[in-house]
Amino acid sequence: MAGILQVIRSVKTMLHDTGSFQTIKVWNNQLESQRNGDDYSFAFPAAFVEIISPSEYNALPEGYTTSDIAIMIHIINEHYNALPEDDDPNMEEDEVVFGLRDKVIANLTLAKLPGTGPLALSAESQDYDHDNLYHYQVLFKASFIDDTGSPWNPANGGMVTIDPPIQLVLNVDKVPFIEGKENSPSRVILPIDPSKIKR
Repeated sequence: MAGILQVIRSVKTMLHDTGSFQTIKVWNNQLESQRNGDDYSFAFPAAFVEIISPSEYNALPEGYTTSDIAIMIHIINEHYNALPEDDDPNMEEDEVVFGLRDKVIANLTLAKLPGTGPLALSAESQDYDHDNLYHYQVLFKASFIDDTGSPWNPANGGMVTIDPPIQLVLNVDKVPFIEGKENSPSRVILPIDPSKIKR
């Protein structure tokens, strides 16, 4: 199991594995800061991870909690139109952002993060009034069990759990059969063929 930090780090790793983004960070409305010229800049294309909150949790025994968490991926791409005289066929169209959207959905759908069930695409939102920065949002949801508050969490000194499969090797020494001793069978039970029973 895990806490929310492991979920965020896993999502960032999966976004990195797409090979499509130059910036991958936790969402803090960086787009607004860049547009306002607040001395904040980042490379494009960019992907930002937001855990939608507040999120309502239900208590489980032993300090565990469960929730359906929502993970928003903010995709930001920079796109400039060519000059009108260049006869740009993609004037006012940023098709690149849709390819980025497809890669995000392909990599994250059905992924199991630490403590979660499979991620499912829940919603998405296009940017219908954008400048040269296009902001596309993709929302995923998954069930989540948080063990941060549990005394069984290894970080809290609890026991370490191992995810299956676990290989179990048994070395069995055969005990020789000794007639008349405790280990000798008193009778032999054979499987019965129901078709042989007389009625």
